[in-house]
Amino acid sequence: MKRLFSLLIAAALLCSAQAFSQTPVELRFAFPAPPNSPLNTQGYAEWAKDVTAASGGTLTIRIMAGPAFSTFDNVYDRILKGVADMGFGVSDSIGGQFVKTSVANLPFEFEDPKHASIALWRMVDNGLIADEFKDVKPLAVWVFGHAAIHTKSARIKSLADVKGLKLRAGGKMEGDIITALGASPVTLSPTEIYQSISSGLIEGAVVQWTATMNFKIYEVAKYHLKAPLNSSTSFVVMNRQSYEKLPAQAKAAIDKYSGEHFARRMGELVSKMDADAQETAQKTPGQVIETVSAAEAVVWKKQLEGVVASWVKTTPNGTAVLAGWRNEMRKARAEK
Repeated sequence: MKRLFSLLIAAALLCSAQAFSQTPVELRFAFPAPPNSPLNTQGYAEWAKDVTAASGGTLTIRIMAGPAFSTFDNVYDRILKGVADMGFGVSDSIGGQFVKTSVANLPFEFEDPKHASIALWRMVDNGLIADEFKDVKPLAVWVFGHAAIHTKSARIKSLADVKGLKLRAGGKMEGDIITALGASPVTLSPTEIYQSISSGLIEGAVVQWTATMNFKIYEVAKYHLKAPLNSSTSFVVMNRQSYEKLPAQAKAAIDKYSGEHFARRMGELVSKMDADAQETAQKTPGQVIETVSAAEAVVWKKQLEGVVASWVKTTPNGTAVLAGWRNEMRKARAEK
C-alpha cells in the first residue's frame, strides 16, 4: 500500500513537471508606435505568429504597443534592462549608439529600402558594424524609405528653390542636409509638423512618405518633391539573457525568422508602405508630386558631399564602413 502511494505521488509529480515544462515562455515585444501601425499589423505581429508557430508551443510573443510601455527614446534601454524581452526602435532616437549604422541615412545612397535593409543587415552579420549591437542579440536591422520634401506653397524644382526655406528636421543628419541645401532646419517631432506648417512656423518638412499619412501632412502640404536625401534606420533587438534562457526549440524558431530573412521582410513592407502613401497623396485633390530631375540630382549630390565627408571623419572606422556599405549595396541591387 505504501509502495502504491509512493508510485502515485511520483506519477503526479511527473505529470506536474511535464505540464510546467510545456507552459510556453511569454516574451514581451516593445513597440513604441500605435498598435494600428502597419509596421505592427503587417510586420511584427505576422513575424511573431511565424516564430510562435515554429516554436512548437515553447513560446508566445506579446506585442506591447504604444508609449505606455516604451517610447522611441527609452525602448533600447528597456530591452537592455530586461523590462522588455525584445523590441523595435529607430536608431536616430538612441543617441550615440548607432553611429556606424547611420551610414544608410546618408544622402543618395540607395533607391529601394529592401536592398538597403539587406545590405545593412549583412554589415551586422559580417562584423563591420556588429560592435554597436554587442550588448543585445540583434534580430534585424532595416531601413525606411527616403524622406521627401513636403511644402505648403513653395514648389521646388531646383536647388535654388530650396534656399531660405524653413524646413522641419527630425535629427542631426537631416539638419545638416537641410543646411547644406541652403535652407534653415527647425527640429520638430512628427506630431508637431502638421500644426507648424499650417500656422506658417515652417514652410515644409523633410520626412518619410509614411509619416505624411500617419500625421496627415498632405492636408497642409500641397507640394511633394521626391529626392533620395536621407532615411532612417531601425532595429529589432533582444535581451541576451531572455534569449539564452529559452528552450532550444524556441531559440531555433527565433533564429529561423530573424537575420536577413527579417530584414528583407521589413524592407519589402516599408517599400509597400511608401508606395501606398504616395498613391493616397496622388488621389487627394490638389496634390503635386514630382521627382528631382537626373540633371538636378547631380547638383544636389555635389552640394551634399560635405555632409558625407563630415560623417566619414567623425565616425569610427568611417571610411571602411562607407566602403563596406556601398559594396553590400552593389551586391544587393544585383540580386533578384
